[in-house]
Amino acid sequence: MFASSAICLALFGAFFQACSGVPIGGGVVPCGLPQCQPCVTCRDPPMGAWTEWTQWSQCAQAYGAFSQTRRRTCSSTQCPGGDGEQARACTPPQEPPQWSQWGAWGQCSVTCGTGVCTRQRTCMSQCSSCPCQGPAIEQKPCQQQPCSCWTQWSAWSQCSITCGLGGFRSRTRQCTCAQLPKS
Repeated sequence: MFASSAICLALFGAFFQACSGVPIGGGVVPCGLPQCQPCVTCRDPPMGAWTEWTQWSQCAQAYGAFSQTRRRTCSSTQCPGGDGEQARACTPPQEPPQWSQWGAWGQCSVTCGTGVCTRQRTCMSQCSSCPCQGPAIEQKPCQQQPCSCWTQWSAWSQCSITCGLGGFRSRTRQCTCAQLPKS
C-alpha cells in the first residue's frame, strides 16, 4: 500500500489503487512483472447519518442576547440536511419573586386607647405579572393610655344656702387612670 493510499483509507474508509505499466525512469521490466507508479483514486466518502438532536441548552446571555443551542453529530464526513448545531432566541427563566425583609414597626395609629402598629415589606420581582405570595403589610395591636381618665361628672349638689347670694353648688368626678402595661 502506498502512503497516499493510506491517507485515502484513513479519511474515507476505502480506496481504489490503479497502476499502469509505465516504467519508472526507463527501467526494464522483467517479463510478467509490471512496474507500477503509485496513484490513488478515492471514491466519495459514504453518506453519513445524523444522530438525534441533543436537548436544548439552558437559556444563556451572549453578546447581549439570550439564546440556547442544541447539537447533533454526523457519523461520517458528510451528512445530508443541514448543520450540526442550531440556535434559537429564548426568554430567560424568571426568578421566583421574593419579599424584602420586613420594615420597622411604625408608630401606634392612635395617641390614646387601642390602635394598631403597621410594618411593610416590598415584593422584589422582575416580572410585573408575578406577584409574591403572602401579605405586604402586617399589623399588631398597640395600647396607649386611655383617652380619658375621668369619670362622668356627678349631679350638682344642693345650694349651700337656701336664700340669698353667695351660696355654691358642687359636683365631682373621679380620676381612674392607672399605669398601663407597656405594649
